[in-house]
Amino acid sequence: MQAVSVKGLNKTFGSGKNEVKALKDVSLDIAEGEIIGLLGPNGAGKTTFISILTGLLEKDNGSVNVLGLDLDKDLEKIKGGIGVVSGFSMVSIDLTVTEFLRFFGMLYGVKNLEKRIVEVMKLVGIFERKDEISKDLSSGFKQRLVIAKSLLNSPKVLFLDEPTVGLDVEIAVKVRELILELKKQGTTILLTSHNLYEVEQLCDRIALINEGKIIALGTIKDIKGMLRLSTKIIVVCDDAKKASSFIAKMKEIRKIEMKGNTLHIELEGRDTRKILNALIDAKVGLESFSLVEPSLEDAFIQLVKKR
Repeated sequence: MQAVSVKGLNKTFGSGKNEVKALKDVSLDIAEGEIIGLLGPNGAGKTTFISILTGLLEKDNGSVNVLGLDLDKDLEKIKGGIGVVSGFSMVSIDLTVTEFLRFFGMLYGVKNLEKRIVEVMKLVGIFERKDEISKDLSSGFKQRLVIAKSLLNSPKVLFLDEPTVGLDVEIAVKVRELILELKKQGTTILLTSHNLYEVEQLCDRIALINEGKIIALGTIKDIKGMLRLSTKIIVVCDDAKKASSFIAKMKEIRKIEMKGNTLHIELEGRDTRKILNALIDAKVGLESFSLVEPSLEDAFIQLVKKR
């Protein structure tokens, strides 16, 4: 069963010369228990897409189905089964962590609220801070608090809009670990992020969106396979200039860039043995020879340029 199903979604802001088509015939299905990443440059339509799915914005046309419910007919029921986290969420309220969660739990109509507050605090690792004032927490703990708030109603679908933006590395790692734990519990997650490493670590599939359109959809392997991405080699040797001139005319070489005693080489194919043997024959004092696989970032940049 699809936890989220979107068909032909459109959204336009403004009119005339000021018209901006934020979403153009977007369709996307997300399976139950799946983490899918929605990637795109600033202004691509990511936040608009999530805002419509969570009822914060009205769509122009198209259909949206969440948890088997039609967005147009059952928005309030849908809200009861979803959670939303933004990396730009502000926690500037003069309440303790427990009071903060109690306030929103009452708004959400959460049953057995006090028990649930303790559960979510322990889940996200803020139970020890339960009596601290929310606005005085560090940015990392504020973000954990926002995630805890979004989990109060035990959502089956969680929308995460840049959940680790602005966090230091250690806290961001903890948030990613939490996201994976939620997946283990069966939560369906739609994640937007500019951090491509984060997406590779977390997502089952990714959707690339640019100028309001989804331009690619699939696993990370699928996305990389859509393009003829070059294999890259990094070579460190005693005489990089001699090494560069020795292999420059080989048909396997697409591009060579020299930085000190290091060569960054792009290949036409994946046969690195000829390059290695040539460098050995050249007697350039080879120190290291390492293969760099094409990254999701490479694929993303190429797909956007191609588009």
